[in-house]
Amino acid sequence: MKMKANKTNFLLLILLFLSMGSGFSQKFSNEFLKIGIGARAQAMSGAVTAYNPDVNAGYWNPAMMSGIAAPFQAGAMHANIFGGVVKYDNMMVGKRLNVDNGSFGAITLIRMAVDDIPNTLSIREPDGSINYDNIRSFSVSDYAMLISYAKSIFGDPNLRLGGNAKLIHRRIGSFGQGWGLGVDLGVQWVMDNYMFGAMLRDATTTFTAWTYDIDAETERVLVNTGNDVPESSVEITLPSLTLGGAGQFKLNNKSKLLAALDVELNTDGQKGGLIAANRFAVLPKLGLEYSYADKVFIRGGVGRFQLLKTQADAEKRALDFQPTAGVGVKLGRIHIDYAFSDIGNASVLDYTHVFSLVLDIYPRQHTDDGNR
Repeated sequence: MKMKANKTNFLLLILLFLSMGSGFSQKFSNEFLKIGIGARAQAMSGAVTAYNPDVNAGYWNPAMMSGIAAPFQAGAMHANIFGGVVKYDNMMVGKRLNVDNGSFGAITLIRMAVDDIPNTLSIREPDGSINYDNIRSFSVSDYAMLISYAKSIFGDPNLRLGGNAKLIHRRIGSFGQGWGLGVDLGVQWVMDNYMFGAMLRDATTTFTAWTYDIDAETERVLVNTGNDVPESSVEITLPSLTLGGAGQFKLNNKSKLLAALDVELNTDGQKGGLIAANRFAVLPKLGLEYSYADKVFIRGGVGRFQLLKTQADAEKRALDFQPTAGVGVKLGRIHIDYAFSDIGNASVLDYTHVFSLVLDIYPRQHTDDGNR
């Protein structure tokens, strides 16, 4: 019985990740790229399309990188999902390219993976005996590299344009792999203490081509358990548009409050938006950031608004949403941020502790004025 359970658990894991990668449903296409990076953004429920002051902007809206004050930035983020089973990590570096036109370039690396999954298919010897030495492990991993560029346009330093070229690689041990390419476009307009942004993700539609190498034994088990054997396919990620606005208000000589609103419009068939039709959904996000002396930051947000059926009456709908929170500190050139956020499926995953770090790097002759 134990052997049967082990094999069943293994097959369920395989089938879960195969189904995520083989394009069975377009609304799950490259889902790991929808999680987001940076604890600041996570604490504000992702409402950062109009304003994100560091190198994490390469993901959220690359146009915002043109406003980064530091000539060079590096950052990283780490989070554990599913109680530590899933690892989610980001690393990014960015550099000012030209002061006159505000150009800034960055590279962002994203990895999401489940490591050391036991493969128990070969645990039995030909005579039927169990040999635990035959157990091998494999990883299911998703990778993305974003190459970002931003600059001011029309001679206006407050009007900025940016874009991402992204390379995607997804792997399921030795069983299958996918390669994809995509493009994102973003724009930002800064007007005194108000910021506006737009991000067109997967602007040209992102195609991820999957190939599989299933050996005869694994294929036999899949067939005998009534499961489909995956075949080579192309996964499509449809474009989505996010519009954002933010305003910063001075409370006193040292305190400020930033309020932000994002509205995501997508056409990938999601049904969970606040407004949802057959192929269209509207997902608003709200974020707040209180700052003291540009050194201490307290953040909160609300997202994933949905109208869900009530248990008492299936004809009625109740508003559901997910709150987030976090803090940040700036110690000289080091930005340390923390978020308590549900960065996965709100109905399945518990809240996660998210940590990120950004480092400002200046030439030796530069005097750091402490501004963020």
